[in-house]
Amino acid sequence: MTFNNLNFTLRFGAAAIILNKPLSKVHIKKHMRNLLILLFTCLVCAFPKNGKCQSYHVEIEQIPYDTLTEYTSLAHEKVEKMELPYWFDEHIEFGFEFPYFDTILTSILFDNWAVGDIEGCEEYPMYLFSNEWELYFEPNFLGHFDSDYRYKRTQIGNKNVFIFEFHRVLVEQGIDEIKFSKSDISYQIWFWENGDIELRFGKMFIDPSLYKPGIGLYDKALDGYYTIALQISNYNLTEIINITGNLNDHPTVKYLPKFDILFEGLTHVPNENTVCRFRKNPSKTDDQSPAIAIPNMVHNEINIPDEAIFQNYIIYDFFGNQLLSGTSKNINTQALHAGAYILMLLDKTGTHSYKFIKV
Repeated sequence: MTFNNLNFTLRFGAAAIILNKPLSKVHIKKHMRNLLILLFTCLVCAFPKNGKCQSYHVEIEQIPYDTLTEYTSLAHEKVEKMELPYWFDEHIEFGFEFPYFDTILTSILFDNWAVGDIEGCEEYPMYLFSNEWELYFEPNFLGHFDSDYRYKRTQIGNKNVFIFEFHRVLVEQGIDEIKFSKSDISYQIWFWENGDIELRFGKMFIDPSLYKPGIGLYDKALDGYYTIALQISNYNLTEIINITGNLNDHPTVKYLPKFDILFEGLTHVPNENTVCRFRKNPSKTDDQSPAIAIPNMVHNEINIPDEAIFQNYIIYDFFGNQLLSGTSKNINTQALHAGAYILMLLDKTGTHSYKFIKV
């Protein structure tokens, strides 16, 4: 699609319209995006029926947030190159081979929208809590930034991981307001060498005039609201995972069999210490699950055998919505309606899945 000789891609959520990368330093990009959001929100968004994603499933838990104390400052690197530190559009090298769906990546093109691009892909396959995040403190020219884009390559438990942190950034509302925003947002994106992608949320304060829980972020220029995109998809857009609603209160996880020009995003800002994980390639499912007896028909409780060793459990419905989680071997299922569900047991070797029916 062409507009004034500029190609752009329609995407809805916090990254509703993302213009081609040469125009990434721009407020035109955001305002065009949000204008189209306002126009299209009057239409009916028809999602295809949820399918199954063979490559990832979603987990949500609470882990204390630790800001990076040893890191490379991307903002500082840009100042050293005599570039403005507020925006970026950079090739990020993982430092290892990163399995992403059925592709192996060594890097991605990443920007201050938290949007990841793979060379040659028709659309942007990663929307990792996407909004136009910007710095709001001037550098003090002593090499320190209070508001920063940071990254680090490290090993944790003998696994390589690349960590990118949006540290104390603001919700962009125009160049003239950068220094005056009351927003203070910190979160990290962890890329693990086994293909897992984690979003870890720290302090998530947004100026009350820019955010309405249950609706989304407010754009002053267009006098309208938009949501924050959290979605990943494969190179060919045949496997798409989209998360909507509230991460801390039964978010909706949609496994879409094809790309849809309209998609929803998060309507609530996550609580501090929330972790959202796209876990790669469950190692065992159904027939390959360890031989422990999980009943096919369940009334008000699932009793997991004592010999089963696992770290935690998650119960999903067949639309991919996470309903229950915990660590107990005695799972109270009274809150579940009659129907079919999947019990996942997570241990150090991977994820083991069992189907059951609540009666």
